[in-house]
Amino acid sequence: MRDLALPSISPLELAAAGEALYGRDWRVALCDVLNVTTTELAMVECGQLPAPTTWRGVLVNVAQEVAYRALEAASTLLSCNASGAEEMPSEYYAPQQPLYA
Repeated sequence: MRDLALPSISPLELAAAGEALYGRDWRVALCDVLNVTTTELAMVECGQLPAPTTWRGVLVNVAQEVAYRALEAASTLLSCNASGAEEMPSEYYAPQQPLYA
């Protein structure tokens, strides 16, 4: 596969991608994915430090993986039989014990 020369991600793109992938509390999850500290992420988000050029590619890969899993989940939900008798395999679903019995 050919390596693409992708531009560095902008602070606005970083915030938009983080929130789209992980919701309001995206910063901690993004730090884990990018293997950086919260300080480094904050500096990039504020424009004080340029984002490493690898971040765009990492976020593209994560977004594609999330999209694939979402499509897979939608497909599974749509393929259930009408009676609802089909159950998810146990590897996907484990019922939780009630908190207050």
